[in-house]
Amino acid sequence: MINITNKEKEMLEKAIESAGILSSGQKKVLKTVCFSDYPLSTTDIASIIGCSKQASHLAIKNLFERKFILREKDSFFVYKPNPTRMEELKEKYIQKQILKDFI
Repeated sequence: MINITNKEKEMLEKAIESAGILSSGQKKVLKTVCFSDYPLSTTDIASIIGCSKQASHLAIKNLFERKFILREKDSFFVYKPNPTRMEELKEKYIQKQILKDFI
């Protein structure tokens, strides 16, 4: 969904994985939403990551409330990444890497 190069995709994936503020379920959902070519429904997300619809719904709800993903109405709700929050995750990841290298 986010139009980025492979290098940027790799960085975003590492940023999501290293984000201590997200649960493992939220990380799976967020990566799925970020790297999909189109907005996804709760059912789509659950199917892709191999979990129950209830588990994906809980992760989606938390990510939506924290503004990591955006919701659109298209007969039913579909989700896409919030570019602003994705940039924040990447910046935090870069800052962590700089601190690790410095210390």
